Amino acid sequence: MKEAEQRQIAHMEASIREIMKIGEKTNDDNKLRRAQSQQKKAEDRIGTQWSIQDLAGFHLPSRAEIEVPQDEKGATISPPQATGLRFPGPLVSLEGITFQYRKNDRVVLDDITLVVHLGDRDGIMGLNGSGKTTLIRVLAGNNLPSKGKVTTHPRPKVGYYGQHSVEELQERGKGEPALTALGLLMAESDGSLKEGSVRALLSSMGLTGRIASDVPVAELSGGHLVRLALARTVRIAP
Repeated sequence: MKEAEQRQIAHMEASIREIMKIGEKTNDDNKLRRAQSQQKKAEDRIGTQWSIQDLAGFHLPSRAEIEVPQDEKGATISPPQATGLRFPGPLVSLEGITFQYRKNDRVVLDDITLVVHLGDRDGIMGLNGSGKTTLIRVLAGNNLPSKGKVTTHPRPKVGYYGQHSVEELQERGKGEPALTALGLLMAESDGSLKEGSVRALLSSMGLTGRIASDVPVAELSGGHLVRLALARTVRIAP
């Protein structure tokens, strides 16, 4: 019994440390508060342990059993297989692309030519600030080039998860305080998805029950926002 309890305590402490580490790394106040709450609960339940022989007079009953917090449900992504193209051709091609965020800014992309075919898996490598994200956003159609030509196949549907996806959700949540994860995806699907399908998608990402339908986006933790951003990316079948 003693060894089992010690294992429970060790698991609880490791869980608290991990949540605290993630919260500090991502500046997630919700996770930090959660870690502090669990730490206080652990201290209340564990406290300072005394032998019964050290207790004089009457004393409180034995402390309550330790409750080990359950880990969050993991996300499961199972996108459907993409349908075939009705006619051949590259998915997207860039010809002599140049990109600047403003007219007099430095050139981020200079004379880029690239072709992506069905089934390709391409990696983009480069130093920080060299334009990797900008190039991906051009490929996804989120940024228009300053010069050059972008040609896309009419059939593909492009999903894009970027490094600022969570920040975009945070800003959206601030602007619409009552907006929930369920409400966001229902609005973006524009009637193409039923509520049950949206709930199933959010649940597969670990956003279940009240978290999906009642908790405003502005109050979701950093981890939940990542899951919501991924759900937005995969909600449209390829």
